[in-house]
Amino acid sequence: MKEHDKFEDVVSEALKKGSTFELPQDFADRVVVKIQQAALQREATRDRWLLVAGIASMIGALVFVFVFFKVEFKPTVGVFTFFKGYWGLVVFGTIFATALHLVDKHLLKKQVSG
Repeated sequence: MKEHDKFEDVVSEALKKGSTFELPQDFADRVVVKIQQAALQREATRDRWLLVAGIASMIGALVFVFVFFKVEFKPTVGVFTFFKGYWGLVVFGTIFATALHLVDKHLLKKQVSG
């Protein structure tokens, strides 16, 4: 018990003296900023790896299908024959999509941001 009392006295004396060291006023803010930056960096790294894994998986699946199922792919422009009969619908769709984009860009995003 005497040794325990000795340690207690040493700690009590040290606490009574206090410390002359002071942290800067913005120390806590800087710590929080560094923690947030580290979290953002980890998230960005994870997102990059997920993107790479997704692209590699898609390429792997494509190769798998072509190799194991012996798919013969011959691209043609036959899909564009749709436009020949419905050119008015295509023009309307293009104008409508452009108008929605402009409304979103000029009106909605300004209202959300401030």
